[in-house]
Parts: sequence; C-alpha cells; structure tokens
Amino acid sequence: MNFLDRQELFWAMRDISVGDTVEAPIFMPQATMAATVKATIETFTHFRIYNEIFDSVFVIHYTSPQEQYLYFTADKRLIKADIPSREMKVYLDLVKQRPQPSEQAGRVKPSVISLIPNFVMFLIIGLATTVFFVGPGYRWVESWLSLLLGGLVFGIVIITQVPLQMYLVEHLYLPKVSAGGSAFAWGLLPVLSAGLIQETLKLGLIYAVALYKEIKASRLTVIGAMCGAGFGVLEACYIVAQIGYVELFDLNLIERAFTMLYHTTSGALLGYALSLGGRRWIGIGLAMVVINSVFRFLPIFVQTKTTSPEVMYFALAFISVGLLFAAVLLFRKRTIE
Repeated sequence: MNFLDRQELFWAMRDISVGDTVEAPIFMPQATMAATVKATIETFTHFRIYNEIFDSVFVIHYTSPQEQYLYFTADKRLIKADIPSREMKVYLDLVKQRPQPSEQAGRVKPSVISLIPNFVMFLIIGLATTVFFVGPGYRWVESWLSLLLGGLVFGIVIITQVPLQMYLVEHLYLPKVSAGGSAFAWGLLPVLSAGLIQETLKLGLIYAVALYKEIKASRLTVIGAMCGAGFGVLEACYIVAQIGYVELFDLNLIERAFTMLYHTTSGALLGYALSLGGRRWIGIGLAMVVINSVFRFLPIFVQTKTTSPEVMYFALAFISVGLLFAAVLLFRKRTIE
C-alpha cells in the first residue's frame, strides 16, 4: 500500500469540510514511522480530472510532507493527485499514463537532488549524537567501520521488516480496525515486529564486528554507538526518500533527530550489554525492543485522536533524552581504554 492509498484511508476516517485544516501524523509501513500531514480542504467544485472526464471533488492542498493536491469525490474516493515537486500527476481508476522511453532517458528525478540537503543534515545529526559515547573512539578505525556497517545493515530492514510490516498492516491491522477492532490491540504486532528486527540486527552487527576485529570488551559501547548512529542515519534517509518531502526544517526533522538519538543510545547500550558477558545482554536487548516498538506505536494515539501531535513529539523526545540520560549515568564509571 503506497502513500496515496494511505491518504485515501486517512481521509475516509475523517469528516471532510471545506475550510478545515488538518495536521496529524500518518503511519507509513515503508518508513516504519509516521509522516506529518498538513493539509487544507480548499473547496468543493466541479473539476476536470482528465481530458473530458469531470467530477465533483474536494480539493485538498497539502503543504507537508510534500506539496501536493489531492482530489476526493463526495463519497471519499481519491481519483487524482497532483505532485508539483515530482512533476507528477496520478489518476486513480481513470487512466494509466506511461511515459515514452525517450521521455525517461537521461532524466534525473528532481526529488532526488532536492533531498540531498536532508541526507547531509541527517549525517550531521547522526554524528552529533555519538559525542555522548565515543570520546577518543573517533581515532579508531573500527569506529568508522561500525558507522558504515550500521548503515549497510539497515538494507536488511528494507527487505525483511518493511515487507513484513506492510503485510501485517494490510492483511491484519486495517481489516480488523475497519471492522471495529481496537487500533491499539491490532497495532501491537506490526510495531513489535519492527522493534524486534531492528534491535536484533544492531545486536548481531555489534557482536560480528567485535568478533571479527577482536575488540576489547571496554570498547564495545563505542562500537555499538557508531553502529546505531549509522543505522539511524540510513533509516532517516530511507524514510525521507519514501515520503518525498523536501522541507529541511520541520517537525519531521525533529522526529528523525530524536529517533537517531535513540538508535545511537540503544546501540551503545547493546554494546555495553555484550561487554558484560554471559546472558546479561538479554534484559537490555528486550528493553530496547520494547522502547523501539513504543516509537512506532505512538502515532496510533494521534490517529485515534487520543492525543495531539504535539504530545506525541514531546513523548518521543522525552523517551530519547531519558534513555540517553540513563545510559550516560550507567557508563560514567567506565573508562574507555
């Protein structure tokens, strides 16, 4: 289910009235997080959809996550989307346009170029989150190797977690919620699967790097932090590429920054857990799975109008900073060799 399919479901569960402005997160299975929707219902009019095809539609103007115009019928069917930043028009249930090969040859999507500042910003933020843990570890080759490998390991998420979550959302969550089931109860399985897969990948990577490079136990916290930072940076880049927004400074950036802080902190904690030896890593590992899943679970509270987007962002920041504070207190007596 792509972004437009999700928008159709989003508006189907709301009252549509001309003049209303909506700001709320929407869960993205591909991104495994939420994208903030900001849209205004500008008018209800008789509109030319394509060539000689006309219909009466609500015109909904989005300013986030990217500027676009969606056209909904009175019975809440999405029949057209106009996305200026991508030079794209999408027609649903009407026509299917396929550009000629000659039109595609040598063309670079504007969105890819426009997202480069976002990618650079994510890298800067990701590196900034490591200052709490790395210290002299910036001089170690294995630290930068761990940062790179953390990003590469996120590729496994794309081929495992993303398809699994999309399947669970489409075949379990949406049908059950549409039939009157609890969004909170049926949302647990998709979010827990994300937390389990991500934390298992990070833990496995830290262990593999330590084993391959014969790294001292006292250095595993640094290795874990760099693995987590690389993982978080690539996750942020993947999400922005999926969503396609081009605004650099907005609420989505704040959300991604605190999520990257979480990944770096959780990586450091997982590295610390492995340094303890035995099976003591299990408790910290399970705690990280739960916290990771909570991040994915928060948007459901907003979608069900249980709380506001502002409260959700505050909770995200509070959890990330709280975990960082706890980790720093835990590590302060450990000396990096």
